[in-house]
Amino acid sequence: MKQSSKLILVEGIPGSGKTTLTQKMYARYREKGVPVRLYNEGIANPIDLAWCAYVPIDKYNELLKKYDSISDRIEECTVIEDSHAIVMYTQVHRGQDFYSELENYEIYGGRIPDDKYFEITTSRWCKFGKSNPDNLSIIESAFLQNTIMELLFYRCFGESEIIAHANKLINYVKSLSPTIIYISPPDIRKTIRHIADERIGEHSNWIDDMIKYCEKTPFAKQHAIKGFDGVIELLEKRKKLEIAILNQLPIKSTIIENTEALPYVD
Repeated sequence: MKQSSKLILVEGIPGSGKTTLTQKMYARYREKGVPVRLYNEGIANPIDLAWCAYVPIDKYNELLKKYDSISDRIEECTVIEDSHAIVMYTQVHRGQDFYSELENYEIYGGRIPDDKYFEITTSRWCKFGKSNPDNLSIIESAFLQNTIMELLFYRCFGESEIIAHANKLINYVKSLSPTIIYISPPDIRKTIRHIADERIGEHSNWIDDMIKYCEKTPFAKQHAIKGFDGVIELLEKRKKLEIAILNQLPIKSTIIENTEALPYVD
């Protein structure tokens, strides 16, 4: 990869190795003295708001008072941008009241009207594309995963509309010479079964949570998609659409199956 590139987007289904690869790439770039920032899934980043609450400043200040006992932790997990606070609420506190209240301020999960969703998301991509950052940004799951999960599974948009929107987002950041690394496991069922077994213990409910997450989407309800097999069906559909998008983008993308490889780090 030419050093002039300012954006690497790493994508793939759950358990494909995105986090492992991004962390290795981040470490390698730092070793070589390249200014770089890493944004793994669930961390507030310049272009995406998944797993974050997008809270107006006045409401945010109210929340700090209301949840005074954890206000320090809330502030640690918050980034202020213009008139909003971006709160990584899933990293703050799992108390039901706090979690439920902040969840209402997510823009994902079909929680806001379509026009507002597009306004907020495209504005962030456009702003970042014009920002001319000094560092390279490595961002996990912000482009294909979150876009498709939202537009296909929650808002039930057609595939042609989703492909058009993905192209629009990439065009906003073309000035950063972006590239996409897509990790493509050949057997999705085997991958998900492996990660489900691997996350027993600390993440003992991971596969159950994944099934519930998929089953509650409007797309799954419309097509009577349920259980473990339903998760696999949705992920296979998602992967097929992701590959279709990659094939139509006006930028460089690379599909890899071996996360031990470190593409573009020379």
